[in-house]
Amino acid sequence: MISTNKAKRIKSIDTMRGLALFMMIYTHYTHRILNSSFLQSQICLYQTARFCSFFSVPLFYYIAGHSLMISTYKKLSAGYSDTILTKYIVARAFIIYILGFILNLRGVVG
Repeated sequence: MISTNKAKRIKSIDTMRGLALFMMIYTHYTHRILNSSFLQSQICLYQTARFCSFFSVPLFYYIAGHSLMISTYKKLSAGYSDTILTKYIVARAFIIYILGFILNLRGVVG
């Protein structure tokens, strides 16, 4: 039988994650696709892109840290040991770091 228990989603975190993602995409789009002289001539577009670039990254990191804290607390409550959780978090961070490094080498990021 298929289990129908779904993890409860926290709507405010999902909303903020979506907002941060939208702002990151908007920032990368305006800085990469549009010519910088055109971007600077359109003051509203330029100021919006600058705001998004300064606000989206800290918001994204805050949400990532908060989500990690909630997930760690739930796993500790479920009986996972500290050692297993630490290994899981370090391994996951290492994979994300290596993936970012590889994408940066190829010119995809940054």
